[in-house]
Amino acid sequence: MPKDTDHQMGETVADWKAWLACQWKEQEEWKAEEQCWVKAEEMAALEAVEKAEEEERLRAEEEWRREEKAKKQEEEWKKRWAVAAEKKRAAQLAAAEKKRKRNRSQLGPSGDWSGKWARVAVVVESLSEEFHTPSSSSDEEEEGDEEEGWGRKMGQKEVKGSPGHECTQCLEKNRPCTCYNGPKAR
Repeated sequence: MPKDTDHQMGETVADWKAWLACQWKEQEEWKAEEQCWVKAEEMAALEAVEKAEEEERLRAEEEWRREEKAKKQEEEWKKRWAVAAEKKRAAQLAAAEKKRKRNRSQLGPSGDWSGKWARVAVVVESLSEEFHTPSSSSDEEEEGDEEEGWGRKMGQKEVKGSPGHECTQCLEKNRPCTCYNGPKAR
C-alpha cells in the first residue's frame, strides 16, 4: 500500500492498480510457498508412513526367516534324533540277537535246554563230589543216605538224580530237572 505521504492528489488510478497487482503477486507467491510447505509436510508424512511400513515389512520378513530357520533346525534335530533312535534300536536288536545266539549255542542239539542243564548237572555233581565228606561208620542210617545221595538236608532225604530225572516243578517250567530233591520228584 502506498505511504501516507503518497496519498496526495497526484496519485493516479494506474499507480493503485500497479500497487494492487504487486500485492496480488506477493499474495500468490505466499500462497504458492504455503502450498509448497503443506505439500512438503504431506510428502514428509507420507515418507514417514512409507518408511514405517517398510521397516515393519522388513521386520516381518526377518521374523519369518527366523521362524523358517527354527523350523528347519527343528526338523534337522528330529531327523538326527530319529537316526540316533534307529541306531540305538539297531544296536539293541544286534545285542539281543547276539544274546539269543549265545543262548542258543548253550542249548542241546535238539534246541532244548538239556545241553545247558546237563552241563550244570555235571558241574554240580563234580562240586558235590569235591566237597563230599565221608560220615562216621557208627551212624548207619546217615551212611545209607549217603549211598543214595548227598545225605540229609533240612530233614528231607535227597536222592541223587540224573539229567533224565524230572520233578513236577521242572516239568511245569518245561525244562530238564536239576533239583535232585526226592520229595519233589515224581
